[in-house]
Amino acid sequence: MTEHTELTSAMTPNGAPHASTPLDSPIEERLRVAELKLRVIQEISQLLTAKMSFKDVLGAIVERTKTLMGCERATLYRLVPEQNLLVADLSTNQDSTRIEVPVGQGIAGAVITDGREINLKDAYRDRRFDPATDKRLGIHTTSILCVPIKDQAGAFLGVLEASNKIDGYFTPDDAGLLNAVASQSGIVLRNSELFVQAFERNLQLAEANGHVEARKVEVELLLEIEHAAAVARNLDEALPGILKPVVARYPTDLAAVFLLNPARTGVELVASAGTIDLDVTRQRLTLARSLPWIDALLSDVPRPDDEALRDAIIASPLGAHFADTETIANAWDFPIRRGADPVLGVLVIINCPSPDDRAPHHGMHQAHRILSSVAERIALAATLAHALDEERKAERLASIGTALSGVVHDLRTPLTIIAGYARSMEREADRDKRVGHRDIIKRQIASIQEMIGEVLDFASGRSEVLLRRVFVRELIGDIEILLGPDLAEHGVNLAIEMIYKGAVKADPKKLMRVFANIIKNAREALGGPRPDDAAPPTITLTVESEGDMVCFCIRDNGPGFPAELEGRLFESFATHGKGHGTGLGLAMARKIIAEHEGTLTATSPTDGGALITISLPAA
Repeated sequence: MTEHTELTSAMTPNGAPHASTPLDSPIEERLRVAELKLRVIQEISQLLTAKMSFKDVLGAIVERTKTLMGCERATLYRLVPEQNLLVADLSTNQDSTRIEVPVGQGIAGAVITDGREINLKDAYRDRRFDPATDKRLGIHTTSILCVPIKDQAGAFLGVLEASNKIDGYFTPDDAGLLNAVASQSGIVLRNSELFVQAFERNLQLAEANGHVEARKVEVELLLEIEHAAAVARNLDEALPGILKPVVARYPTDLAAVFLLNPARTGVELVASAGTIDLDVTRQRLTLARSLPWIDALLSDVPRPDDEALRDAIIASPLGAHFADTETIANAWDFPIRRGADPVLGVLVIINCPSPDDRAPHHGMHQAHRILSSVAERIALAATLAHALDEERKAERLASIGTALSGVVHDLRTPLTIIAGYARSMEREADRDKRVGHRDIIKRQIASIQEMIGEVLDFASGRSEVLLRRVFVRELIGDIEILLGPDLAEHGVNLAIEMIYKGAVKADPKKLMRVFANIIKNAREALGGPRPDDAAPPTITLTVESEGDMVCFCIRDNGPGFPAELEGRLFESFATHGKGHGTGLGLAMARKIIAEHEGTLTATSPTDGGALITISLPAA
């Protein structure tokens, strides 16, 4: 062990001043003690940067303590919390001796329990002292100075003990000096422990079976596999991505992934790589569970050895791709599973190169371990893919439910129009007008059929907005024809102000559903009791342009939006004051307008009423 700092020549080996340096006053004595404390801190601090093992660090602390305290022996006990023990390793010329002291017993055990130093002139006169160690080591202890060792956070790390002061007894100044050593030793011990733990952990990762290069290759392979699995969009992409680096490292004839079918009656080929072509796009190779080899694998019973496994493979449909047993040098199978979870399938490796072949850094044991990890990663990919599929199905069902709710909500408008015009046809004597009413009813029936078609398209993954050039006059005309009679029947006036008379980019049928929902909501809001002097219930539709956008402003002179819905108007199922309302109207309207690349806003103007503004791109 190399010492990094030497004491000055002004001191004897036990830390006392030479006879040539007389102490003239107590001040000089205190100065000497202060210098010693400083030197202790400097010496112990240098151990933080010394390239020493943890054992050598402990030995260096003990040797410095012995020298600086001027005593025959120094002992450092490390606390082992999980065993409730203090442990010291004593090295002598003959051998190494380990001392174990239970916390709470002996002088060291009492110090760690009470957290206070102990200074004894005669150890044998203290009932806490255990002479068994003296008898074991063949020594005799007289004086003892023992202090606790703590880290920066105040946690106990052990005890530092000095025994048999050479020139008398341990003084309070000695106690201060030993506490200084213990304080700095705590920092050194904690950092050394952390360094050793980190080093050993890294060493374990880097040195598989003592081969650093092999471990490096293994880590690189597993990282490549992890990256391939992480970037894949689905299982069909993940599995070939996992197998590709495997066959690059182990140039096998075949690496194949077989997964259990839903009925768990056998396994199906889902991915393969290697020199033998098992293209899953052209064939779905199936291995029945009745095969002893497959059943043994999936049932967690001991599987056959390599030779029996080769014969089993030759006897299976997989064997059709090999001439005979002699063409299979080795055959491995690995269960695809995560921990104790059920087996999901099997990873088959046929003719993996031997350690002395093209993969010299990998022994058979290590290759087995790596491929087992690959099989476990395949199990994770399969599990995640299944969970993702289930989540997508659930999301699709939820979305279909939402779409159905919206269609059911929107069906009310054409049904209301149909009912209104049907009643008018009963009272209408003019044949031409009845024909007009009939045409409107037919259009609404077609609209209902289109809504049903939208739900079916959505369920099959097809949903789109068909934008085209639509003139504003055409839209306003349809609104007046379709919604006018219902508004008139409820005593609501519809006022149109067309400042802009150009065209917009829109899907007219879906846009008409938006106007029908909004105007119907406004009509219902105007249906309540009104003061005698109030203006007649009116809905005003104003069309004007703002830059590249066309604004449709729908305003009523009703009570405005309720305060309870402030900030929630466009949330699904947000409704107020309507016993038959679903709360989907504005939510669906905003979604449709967003698909038109437009915006929809709702406000309650200060002078009363409610205002909804739809902005669409001009055509």
